[in-house]
Amino acid sequence: AFLKCHYNLEWWASVISNAEEKEITEVLWPYIKDKISPPDINLSNEEMTIDYNQKTIRGKLSMLRGLGENTAKKIISGRPYKDIQDLVNKGTCGNSLTRKLIHVGVLDSLFDSNMTLMEKMQEFENCVKYKEYRDKIKDKSGGEIDISLPIDEIIKLAKENPKTKRLHPPREGVVEDKYIHISKLNDFMMKKDVLPTMPLDLSSMILENTNVNSSV
Repeated sequence: AFLKCHYNLEWWASVISNAEEKEITEVLWPYIKDKISPPDINLSNEEMTIDYNQKTIRGKLSMLRGLGENTAKKIISGRPYKDIQDLVNKGTCGNSLTRKLIHVGVLDSLFDSNMTLMEKMQEFENCVKYKEYRDKIKDKSGGEIDISLPIDEIIKLAKENPKTKRLHPPREGVVEDKYIHISKLNDFMMKKDVLPTMPLDLSSMILENTNVNSSV
């Protein structure tokens, strides 16, 4: 009781680190839903981690469906990630999984805090194209061009290099249709499919939609 009162986050982090997903979702969730934040790509491990800056408990990576043990190990070994381009370049997550992680907020720390979901998705798709271009430049130039430089400088150097001047600059990436004009219901279902413990209230969402439709 003393620990729960005076070290509340630490106490709950210990409890849920040793609990199964079913116990968390069916028994403990009403008590902890306001204390849990989505896992973070740079902070989360296989234990619940306290984020003292946000005053919340960061979920563990295994809470994410579709993220296996081997991928979790690759993510941890590739840290730190300074931005989304760095994550893409290191190749620790497949593109499909990365999109899901962006959607549920696991990669929020790699983006500008003011960006919308669509802006984050667009930046990610652009980063994928940039990596493909960098890989081609590295292969064609035989290492003559430093691919760690900003993309604009790489493009400039590539145009001046006889080995790479014929390569077309990267095009803008295309965001997947399912994220364009996503409805609130689909948004809810897609997030819950990846992170079942995400604190989303379906009843409130339905009530909000009902009120909007009634006023139209």
